[in-house]
This record gives sequence, C-alpha cells and structure tokens, in this order.
Amino acid sequence: MKFGAMIENIEYVVTLDKPHGERGKMMLLQRDGAFETQWSLLGTDEEELSIQYAGPSLELAWQAAETLILDKIKQGYQLHNPFIPHLLETLSPRFTLSRKMGYYAAQHFNPSLYKELKEWRRSAAATNKLPPYIIATDKLLTLLAAFIPHQDQQLEQLPGVGEQRKAQYGAEILEITKKYEQPRPFPLGWVEEEVRWDTLAFWMISEHRLQKQKRQLRTEQERDERVHLLQLIKAATPIEEAIKQLNLSMEIVLKRIQQLAEMGYDPLEYVKSQVAAIQERQQITELVARLGGERLKPIYTQLYGTDEEGVERSEVGERYNRIRLVRAYLSWSEADKSSRALKGEVV
Repeated sequence: MKFGAMIENIEYVVTLDKPHGERGKMMLLQRDGAFETQWSLLGTDEEELSIQYAGPSLELAWQAAETLILDKIKQGYQLHNPFIPHLLETLSPRFTLSRKMGYYAAQHFNPSLYKELKEWRRSAAATNKLPPYIIATDKLLTLLAAFIPHQDQQLEQLPGVGEQRKAQYGAEILEITKKYEQPRPFPLGWVEEEVRWDTLAFWMISEHRLQKQKRQLRTEQERDERVHLLQLIKAATPIEEAIKQLNLSMEIVLKRIQQLAEMGYDPLEYVKSQVAAIQERQQITELVARLGGERLKPIYTQLYGTDEEGVERSEVGERYNRIRLVRAYLSWSEADKSSRALKGEVV
C-alpha cells in the first residue's frame, strides 16, 4: 500500500511515554471496511501489538481510544506527537494560551455565575433584538464564569472580548461578575503552566468529537423540522400557528422553507397565501423597494414609528415577523421569476 493511501485510512496516531521509561503508540485506523484501535509497546526487539477494538463502529473505536489514553495517562504516560489528518490545524503543537484558557474554564467555571450570565444574555438579546450568540457565545460565558473579571483590563484578557463588545456590554457584565469572588489572580499567564499539553490535546480531541455529534444531532433535528413543516404547509396551516407548533422563530421557519425549495419542493404559493393575509403588505413591499431589505429596523420605524410605549413585546415581535415574511416572499418571488425566464417560460 502506498504511504499516501495508508495515511488516508488513519483516524488517529499518538505516542505516549513515561519519563525515562516505556514508550508506546496508539493507533486508530480503518482497514477493509472496519475500524481498529491498536496499542503497541515500542522499543522492544519485537513490537508488541494488542487490539483494543475491531469492528464496524467508528464511535466504539474512538471510545476505545479515549479509554486507552486515559488509562495510560493515569499510569504515568504522557501524550506526544498527536497526528490526526482531519484535525491537523486544531491539534497543532503550537497551542495558544486562549485554548488553554478554554480548557481551564470548562473545568472550573462557577455554575451560579454562568446561570446568571446566561439570563443576562437572554435579556440583552431580547432588548437588542439580536440572537444570544451575538451578545456573547457560550464559550465566552464559560470564560467569564471561570476567571471572573472585576475590571475592564481584566475583561480584555479573555478571548472573545473585543473593543466593541466591551464598549457595548462590558459594564453590564462586570456589574454581575463583581458580585462573585475571583478564584485566581489576573493576569492569566499562570494558565500556560497550569494546563499540561497532553491533557489539553486529549480534551480537544474529545471536544472535536462532541461538536461532531452535536452537528449530527442538529442535522437530524433540522430534517425532522422540515418534515413537520412540509406537513403543515400541505395542510395550509397559518404560518403563525406553524411557528408555535414547531417551536421555532420566524427566521428559522423561513430558513427551513428555503431549504425545502432547494430540495425541489415548491412552497412559494404557501408563502404567497400567508403574505396575502398581512394587512400592511403593500406598505412593506414599497418600503423594501425604497429602503432595501438588508435591515428591518428602518422599515419598522417607517411603518410603525419609534414609540413602542404601551406596545406588548409579543406584538413588536409579530410586526417584525410580518416584515420578515413579506421580505422573504419578495426575494423568492423575484428569484422564481428569474429562474422561469431563464427556462423560457412566460412570467
């Protein structure tokens, strides 16, 4: 077998050794349609090889690899030279301080503070009409809840806190974090020595697998949402009711409709029927043509004004949803006309 072809079938190779002692190699590979997790003791006249797992499941092979590595680390082995073809960039030996901070934070964050920060983020997202992750990612909340900054200069040391985020939300964040005792001092250079390279490498491998599993779950969830939405469309369910049944936002429902269209379904007539029920559809259409559809706020203020006093939050959300729906219909309708024209159909 050529070296290049062999490398393509290797999922993971790592060497582990004890200081001034034994040295071994763990390999996870694919061969003849099956996966193997192997452990071999190096440096002997005849390399000792043991199979930890052999079978059709990559998931079980990874579990065997993780169990083996953890067991060897407990025995005093240290992890060296990981080689993972699909993770070369992520698992480069040049681990940054920010990655070590991420690992440390995941192990030592304050759950009560994290919960309070999540509640603040939810409120800030609703106030600013932004997705929560734009306000702060889960990773940033974990860092905040682990290192607990009390000053602007300390806040700046956390990855993910840029000038804009600090200017917009720094004071609100510090108002919360100052209520909690700071467990370790700033600056955070001590994290570099606190977190061992091999521990970090193994954690990042596990994190990669976890993220892969989450992506797979999201893919399956999105598929189920599309199936349910298609049933609701066929039943001519009002889109407001569809949103409630699916427990999704208007943005996500429109995204799923777009995906259905890309898969060959034709939801345009359904969307058209929903737009027809919107009383202010003509004004929205004219405003989109005049102001563009990139931003909703200018359209909203032109249509409903800036004074929202006495207006229920739910009504504000419904107004924005009506704008989103009309905007999406206009965009899809125009795209449909262009597509039909290219095919020589009468439009």
